[in-house]
Amino acid sequence: MAPSSSEVQVVESFLVAPREGTPTKRLWLSPLDLDCVQNGHTPTVYFYRHDAAADFFDLARLKASMAKALVPFYPLAGRLGVDKDGRIEICCNGEGALFVVARSDELAVDDFAHVKTSSELKRLFVPCVEPPSIMMAIQVTFLKCGGVALGTALHHAAIDGLSAFHFFQAWSAFSRDGANAAVDLPFHDRTLLRARSPPVVDPAAAAVFCSKLDFSGSPEPTATEVLTVTRDQVASLKRICGGVSAFAALSALVWKCACAARRLPPDAQTRVSFPANVRRSTRPPLPDRYFGNAFINLAATAAAREVAAEDIASMAGRIRGAIGRMDDEVVRSAIDCIELADVDGRPPSGILPETELRVISWLGMPLYDADFGWGKPSAFTRAEWVRGGYVYLMNDGPPVVDGGSGDVLVVVSMEAANMKVFEQLLSAKLWPPKSFLVAPSEATPTKGLWLSPLDLDCVQNGHTPTVYFYRQRPGNPAADFFDLARLKAAMAKALVPFYPLAGHLGVDNNGRIEICCNGEGALFVVARSDELAVDDFNDVEPSSSELKRLFVPRVEPPSMVMAIQVTFLNCGGVALGTALHHAAIDGLSAFHFFQTWSALSRDGDGAAVELPFHDRTLLRPRSPPVVDPDAFSVFCPKLDFANSTETAATQVFTVSRDQVASLKRLCGGASAFAALSALVWQCACAARRLPPDAQVRVSFPANVRRSTSPPLPERYFGNAFINLAATAAARELAAEALASVAARIRGAIRRLDDEVVRTAIDHIELVDVDGRPPSGILPETELRVISWLNMPLYDADFGWGRPSAFTLAEWVRGGYVYLMNDGPPVVDGGSGDVLVVVKRLFVPPVEPPSIVMAIQVTFLNCGGVALGTALHHAAIDGLSAFHFFQTWSALSRSRDGDGAAVELPFHDRTLVRPRSPPVVDPDALSVFCPKLDFSGSTEPTATEVFTITRDQVASLKRLCGGVSAFAALSALVWQCACAARRLPPDAQARVSFPANVRRSTSPPLPDRYFGNAFINLAATAAARELAGEDLASVAGRIRGAMERMDDVVVRSVIDYIELADVDGRPPSGILPETELRVISWLGMPLYDADFWWGKPSAFSRAEWVRGGYVYLMSDGPPVADGGSGDVLVVVSMEAANMKAFEQLLYAKL
Repeated sequence: MAPSSSEVQVVESFLVAPREGTPTKRLWLSPLDLDCVQNGHTPTVYFYRHDAAADFFDLARLKASMAKALVPFYPLAGRLGVDKDGRIEICCNGEGALFVVARSDELAVDDFAHVKTSSELKRLFVPCVEPPSIMMAIQVTFLKCGGVALGTALHHAAIDGLSAFHFFQAWSAFSRDGANAAVDLPFHDRTLLRARSPPVVDPAAAAVFCSKLDFSGSPEPTATEVLTVTRDQVASLKRICGGVSAFAALSALVWKCACAARRLPPDAQTRVSFPANVRRSTRPPLPDRYFGNAFINLAATAAAREVAAEDIASMAGRIRGAIGRMDDEVVRSAIDCIELADVDGRPPSGILPETELRVISWLGMPLYDADFGWGKPSAFTRAEWVRGGYVYLMNDGPPVVDGGSGDVLVVVSMEAANMKVFEQLLSAKLWPPKSFLVAPSEATPTKGLWLSPLDLDCVQNGHTPTVYFYRQRPGNPAADFFDLARLKAAMAKALVPFYPLAGHLGVDNNGRIEICCNGEGALFVVARSDELAVDDFNDVEPSSSELKRLFVPRVEPPSMVMAIQVTFLNCGGVALGTALHHAAIDGLSAFHFFQTWSALSRDGDGAAVELPFHDRTLLRPRSPPVVDPDAFSVFCPKLDFANSTETAATQVFTVSRDQVASLKRLCGGASAFAALSALVWQCACAARRLPPDAQVRVSFPANVRRSTSPPLPERYFGNAFINLAATAAARELAAEALASVAARIRGAIRRLDDEVVRTAIDHIELVDVDGRPPSGILPETELRVISWLNMPLYDADFGWGRPSAFTLAEWVRGGYVYLMNDGPPVVDGGSGDVLVVVKRLFVPPVEPPSIVMAIQVTFLNCGGVALGTALHHAAIDGLSAFHFFQTWSALSRSRDGDGAAVELPFHDRTLVRPRSPPVVDPDALSVFCPKLDFSGSTEPTATEVFTITRDQVASLKRLCGGVSAFAALSALVWQCACAARRLPPDAQARVSFPANVRRSTSPPLPDRYFGNAFINLAATAAARELAGEDLASVAGRIRGAMERMDDVVVRSVIDYIELADVDGRPPSGILPETELRVISWLGMPLYDADFWWGKPSAFSRAEWVRGGYVYLMSDGPPVADGGSGDVLVVVSMEAANMKAFEQLLYAKL
């Protein structure tokens, strides 16, 4: 809506004076008042809907009640003036406040339901204050809908927000209640905030005070957005931040997101400033109804790198710390500082620099108390342009007790170029969509629960993520399927006996970790997906970290013991994600809780519940601790992780019920665990081709509940396992029968007695517990088998049937194996099959490594085949490799080979021989990327696969002026990666890529040149250029590099490489954040390898993607062969930046 000047017509204007005599005097203004002179009049607008009353907003009643209110609030009827020394003061002369009446026959209240804070509101509904010395002006505008807009303008030199709302409460009460109005009288003596004589500024106090804001005259355009943070999100934020105020939590969130969106240099000093009410901080405190300005500006500072690295709780701590330091000395020092400074009454110009943020909070102020007798306002808003760098926090509607939502509006103004990223970052951190704490339904013990050494040994494991999937009953869907009220009530009831799960991790007086049983509650998250269904996860790997991202709640703060997420899927089913801290319980205890919770939901008061046993001192160490060497020999005290970058994949094998039974017989009646563990151990050692003398070890957690003397109670609740191990030389494992290998495992288990358990406990007590999660993978000599066999995985029936599937929702570390039942027990209709989740390679190991090509054909249990290939890159590039596979498959497909159409390769590589002598053209070299510099960074990386649809690719190409799909996609990824990484503006960013030279040499190479025929090109730009340019310009940089590739460039590159030392060792590390490498397989015949039995259903790289690398490849066969035409973008980058990258990518698509 773009209102014209005729939309509102002024009907009349007049002055409203106090109805009785008031003091005629000059009101001295404190330094805190004088510091606000430059702010002028604060414009606001209230909107009121018509309540059908005949006297709705009766002007006579409004004027009479204002005249009455101005008697105690007489300064608002005065004028700004100066005393004989030139100091600004209020001349209390009873002249009156300006009252304007207006009408609009075009505008309605609903026209402004979603309006942003803007100067347009001020133009329409706030009176023009002439002369500007008037302290208060009011405009009542009658709208065409029958409603009213009440615009206000009060001079900030006279009062702050609290005092302004005090006046509106009084005026509206006089209008509404007449003689019965209860009004708190204002206190006018501002000398309580007089400067000291002489003024003294305490340096320590000044450190927390923000004496001045520096505005820049930047012409950069700004944008203003109003973002809504829900009541649940505010509560979640406050919890994450350790129970700080909503102001501190929201300010910390905005500060962190703004710094990230602005991509400040790491050493840049950033500052968030905010006005703080001093009424309770002076000594003595100011009177309750002090009328005037009673705030000072505080600030918290941090380097940009600190803001990026710290969590929100730490940022909120900085803000809370500044507030906590505000005492009488800080207030007096601030007053004295302002008194000593020259007060400039001119309003500031410009915007705040990117290192500054100013947060002004109206949270908790009585914005909606202005009921003049016709109901509370339906909306309230500032009516002014928000200066760049300013943020306003205000309640979105009346308080919750009056029927309000409790949501908060965050009004943000910042550089337009950064606003989109800011919104994305804010939305990403405002998690979850709906969450709350479920506390026990009855009082529970409040205490610190001592943790045994076996508990402490699990601290590093953090929260164990799992997911249950539930289907609606076919043909008979339950109307109350996964009713949240029922689930919450049942959980609250279950948490009474299982009260440690409602607490959080803490430390005792000696620094030992314990569970603080405080009844605070477990986190319960409700989510919804309109895209995902239970069937989408039929074939998902049980170890997929994608499941964790989708369905397992993020636990904030991480000290919380339990978190649950119920996700309603588009098929009508549910995914129930769980995260329970391993320091609190092991698997048996976790499933005990889920059996109880589900039974209470399913059976209500008739549920049969077995109570947990909480006394963990049964596993207390001996005094003094004693480690028996013989007992220690079977215990696995520690796993050594290696930082290997070897590529591995997670594979799930199904071992049928009959095969398990056969294995057990073969192993002399060993348990399924021992038999399967022996099988996996023996096969893994053989596959790894370990040296014969290598000492190999298989370790596994073993339940000690029946091994202590006396045994632990049946329902011991906590961690009650120790890690056992069996060892052997590789040659022994290779030579032994499977029964002998199983016997080694059984032998370790049989040795588990009270002495072994006590020795393990004492050993753990003596070592320092490292709470950090381990990094890396297990070396090839190690295997760790974790069994969930026969655990009640499928007992969690909440009243709507057992889960259709259950899975671990986490990446499986290299060297780990999980054993779990594939479905419910046989007695409940399950198959009795076992899933073996293990790291396994589809691609054959190449020994000796001088072999040029190796192929592995793996026959899968579904009847399909995985064809793994390994071709040495020194021999051929991708085009040549696919030429070979086209030929091989064609010869196989034709059966006798005679009918195959084969294009012969060209083998003479002297066509790309260096010149003699080699000549490197400096100009040609400028487009060449001679070397990639890898960093030894230990920063964790993440790999994600994004699908870009055929239509999106076409749209991108059009947007980029008709460039190739490669140039358009590379530009998109480059620009998003630089933004997500928040590079310093002057940082030189580079994207490099291999370019096919077959058509660029003179003469061109033969069509089927067989070998490597590419050079590495690069495009560069400063980070600020990438941020400022549109996508077409970025694509133009890439296309420009490609267009410069001619014979001179190719020959210069060949000569350059000839002159350089070739290092045959594979690089280590990842690319630095300024580098991106894009490798394109677009247009390559990935799906031509039809050996007679059809084209491949899928094709993929089978290797870890190095940090900083991007692969582009077609998602399926060409469109002509029935493919989608979509493109897969495989991106590996710093894990901390991946979420922002993903958001930016999707925002631009």
